[in-house]
Parts: sequence; structure tokens; C-alpha cells
Amino acid sequence: MAKKWKTGEILRQTATHPLGRLTLAGLLVDYQVTGPMPMRFWDTFVVVYVLAGRARFHDETGLSLPVRPGDLLLMFPGHGYHYDVDPRCSWSEFALHFQGPVFDLWRQLKILDPARPIYHLKPIEPWMERFERLVRPRPTRRASHLLKQICQWQELLSDILAEGRGQKNDRPQNLWLGQATALLDNQSFAEPIDWQAVVEPMGLSYGRFRKKFVQTSGTSPAKYIMARRLETACKLLEDRKLGLKEIARTCGFCDAFQFSRQFKKGLRLSPTEYRQHKLHGP
Repeated sequence: MAKKWKTGEILRQTATHPLGRLTLAGLLVDYQVTGPMPMRFWDTFVVVYVLAGRARFHDETGLSLPVRPGDLLLMFPGHGYHYDVDPRCSWSEFALHFQGPVFDLWRQLKILDPARPIYHLKPIEPWMERFERLVRPRPTRRASHLLKQICQWQELLSDILAEGRGQKNDRPQNLWLGQATALLDNQSFAEPIDWQAVVEPMGLSYGRFRKKFVQTSGTSPAKYIMARRLETACKLLEDRKLGLKEIARTCGFCDAFQFSRQFKKGLRLSPTEYRQHKLHGP
């Protein structure tokens, strides 16, 4: 990584435009991680471009993906995520926060999709030059400058989506994995999983099925099921009328204590804390 980059804030902007705005941008260089990241909820969109280091990205739906230099992480307002950085490597990133109706429309049309949070962009130097050109100009309240900046960011964002498409989540055995996850999804998460009913249509023993599932998805079938149970729990927690015992039973946990323990293990928040974030905002 180039030595010219230094930790610091590049942009902090409070002026607004009807279409949206860039609110904050900065660099974090050669950061030494001391512990796991808690689940985060932003009230803006955030992109994090990884300049150095390794990590594992997780979100509130149970998505789990490896992260390496050149990956751009895309986070969404109100959508919980965390990424666990490998402490053996120093971590460097560029981060940019943005918000506004035009980007909400991108999300509504699924041009920006929480199910696809990572794009791979290399070489790093030219992409960083483009990011810096976007945010380096001195902030101004002039509507013409803000409009130009928003349009430039939309153009750059379009290039990110086009260039980075196909680099993540497109594994060679997606067809097999799609069949396997469909069989798992057809199971009732409120009951113990019938593994025989899952593996028989695939023509494999459970041991071979588990090994291939791990190779193609990066996680085990049991962890996949747990992630889906937690994903269901997240949706149910948004209904304030449902108690934790009822949600635990619906999602296949033996009691509220086991549910709370597994939920906090997976999302770094208790069910009550998660509900508070969802109902009352960050």
C-alpha cells in the first residue's frame, strides 16, 4: 500500500441537496485491531474500501464472506453488520458515508442490494485516486457544487457496481449450493432438522454433504440453519407484540435463554438491544 495515505478525516459536510449528500469521508491506516467489532447500525449508506488487511464480513441476515485488499464493502441504513479483522495483519481502509432520496431509490430498485455487500476493485491506487478526487474539494454550501458532487458519486458508484460484479458470491458450484440451501430452507426451523431428508435427494451421505457444503459456501450446514433461524428472529423482533419466549419457540430454540445466548453470539447484540435499534433507530 502507498505510504502517502495517512489516517484522518477528509470530508465532513452538513450542507444538503434535495437529491442527497456525501456526509463524511476519511482514512484509517495501519490500524491494529484489539478485539472483535460489535454489530453496527448506521443511519446512512457507507462504503468501506479495504486497502490492507484481512477480515470476515457478517450481517444481520447471517451472511458471512471473506474480505481482502481491494474489496469494497457496502452497508445500508438500519442494516446491522460487523467485520472481524484478522489481528495478525494491520488494517487500512477508506470510508465514505452518503444518504438521500436518490440513493434510497437505488436501493428500492435493488440496484444497491444488501444481499450483495462486497465488490472487488483492483488495482487499488487508481480507485483511491478517484475516491480522493470526489471528496478532496473543500466543502461548500453552493447547490451547484453539491449537485455536481452527487452526480459524480453516482457515476463512480455505477462503475463500482459494473467493475466489481461477479467477484463475490459467484462460486463455481452455485447450482449445487442453490439446491442444497433450498432443501435446508424447506425444513421447519421450529423443529429439529431432518438431515436424512436433506441429504438423500443430493445422493450423498451427511458427511460428504457437509464437506461439500462447507467448500462451496464457506460455512457448515448447521451454521447456515442457525443463521436462518436468527434471520427469522430478526424479522419477528420488529413486531413489539411478540415476546422473546414466543419468538424463541417459533425459531426452534428450546427457551428464551438459549435464544438470547445464540442471538448475541451471532449478532453481537441481545434481542432486546436489536429490537431497540430497529424500533427506535441508531
